[in-house]
Amino acid sequence: MQLAIVFACMVVIVGLFIRDRVRHDFVALAALFVIVVTGIIPIDTAFNGFANPAVVTVVAVMIISKGMQSSGLLDILTKRLNWVGHHPVNILLPLSFLTAAASALMNNVSVVMPLSIRLAKKRHRSPSLFLMPLAFATLLGGMITLVGSAPNIIVSSFRAEAIQESFGVFDFARVGLPVALVGILYISLIGWRFLPKRKSPLTLPESIEIENYRTVVLITEASDLIVSTVLGIQEHKDFNIELAGIIRAGQYLYSLSPTDQLQLNDILMVKANFENLRAFVEQSKLTIVIDSEADDELNENEEVSLLEVVVMNDSLLIGRTAKDLNLSHQYGIRLLAKTVSDKLSKQRINQQKIQSGDVLLLQGNPLTLPETVVALGCLALTEKDYNIGHEKRVWGYLAIYAITIVVVILRWLPVHIAFPMGALTMVVSGIIPSKEVYKSIDWSVIVMLGAMIPFGRALIISGGADLIGRALLSLAHLSPPWVLISLLLLLTMILTNMINNATTSILMAPIAIALAEGLQQSPDIYLMTVAVGACSAFLTPIGHQSNALVKGPGGYRFGDYYKVGLGVQILVLIVAVPLLLHYWG
Repeated sequence: MQLAIVFACMVVIVGLFIRDRVRHDFVALAALFVIVVTGIIPIDTAFNGFANPAVVTVVAVMIISKGMQSSGLLDILTKRLNWVGHHPVNILLPLSFLTAAASALMNNVSVVMPLSIRLAKKRHRSPSLFLMPLAFATLLGGMITLVGSAPNIIVSSFRAEAIQESFGVFDFARVGLPVALVGILYISLIGWRFLPKRKSPLTLPESIEIENYRTVVLITEASDLIVSTVLGIQEHKDFNIELAGIIRAGQYLYSLSPTDQLQLNDILMVKANFENLRAFVEQSKLTIVIDSEADDELNENEEVSLLEVVVMNDSLLIGRTAKDLNLSHQYGIRLLAKTVSDKLSKQRINQQKIQSGDVLLLQGNPLTLPETVVALGCLALTEKDYNIGHEKRVWGYLAIYAITIVVVILRWLPVHIAFPMGALTMVVSGIIPSKEVYKSIDWSVIVMLGAMIPFGRALIISGGADLIGRALLSLAHLSPPWVLISLLLLLTMILTNMINNATTSILMAPIAIALAEGLQQSPDIYLMTVAVGACSAFLTPIGHQSNALVKGPGGYRFGDYYKVGLGVQILVLIVAVPLLLHYWG
């Protein structure tokens, strides 16, 4: 009975993750409650997963990753790339190596992404040529060290439970480093050429031009809109337009009340497609303003600022609309534009749900806008919002991180103690602002890990891992070792592209251990195989947060990922299998 429940939960978990209609952390919690209520896991151990060393380590790595950003280290390194040429290969090759190296220390493309966009703009290249390859470079770099990715940390914790010893920080480099080098060379020299010639949904010029996002119309004496209200305009059944702002007597009114009445000579900023705009202008007897003083008035207004941002995975905006959030009154900002999904939406922009990876054009007070963006869980893409760290912070970050790594390598302290201590030292020393500590943690990932780790244990208790292990074991007796390793790696790769890498490693690690026990071998080669496979989410945007983050800014569609990623996936399979057998077999 327990076995049936666990396998049924696995099917439901994978199905819900693939459909991506319910948040992953909610799905994981539901699965946890099922195995607790049915008695597979004792009630008093239900939340032991949150105390697992793997979860503690992931939290510490997220905080330390923030230190790399706040110290300005990565920004300084990127500025050294100004010498590169204009050809995509000349830009991608050094930037991919930099991204992979940074990812070995912190597995997050969110810091590299704005910097790469800046570099692309200066070379007059579309960011879409670089964002997906850099997301893949993040995944490849994560294979190199223990702290480079969540799967590495998770399989190491399973090894510690099985043989009372975790992997070392650089044990993963034996396989991960050659795989990363080959993968980076491929995406930098060949892979990027398979990207479709598609422009990013929101262009990213050096200075944002407001007219790119709205149309300007003037209310004349002949217009029917005089004394109409803002609410009446936006909800008029025949117009389907959105009023972005009003210039009245030379003053730009960017915070509008629904009851505000329109007046003669008001200049309206309207967002609409051509057909709706034509109907609006003709029926209301308006005049389209071309090269008027409206834009000059707006650009000269020092109290208005525009910022392009990308929605992060833990943003408060995800799954909600601008109308639901009441951005104007609650936060003092307006949503002027956003990327759209592959399917055209008939909803107005303030009624469209915001998703992770969407690019938004926000408008508000320049003094409060950057702080508001951070509070909402977004990342600014414009250059002026970037902080360049002080030299002392850079050296301080490097010193603390180096000491932390040395302590782990010499096994003076385990990684789940050394890294939290390193993170705390960075906060106390001022390298990481204290108010940014908890914001740097992706809590949805932590909740998912804490809930799924007991499920991985349930897979062992119920006999599910042993059952799958025996099925693979029968193949091992009939085939050479490389076939079994190839199959295990391929199975993990397929699963990580359908759900996500952390969950994949939690589900596959018990199977790897059961397989090793059946063969009476060390679990190392099978756990390492799972780690490499779980980091190989190159075919879809849902396998890893880096893939999801670049989807909006790059203007990518779901099917674009496999065009570049399939070649990387095949190379990983070809390069990793012999290395796994050589070093761990």
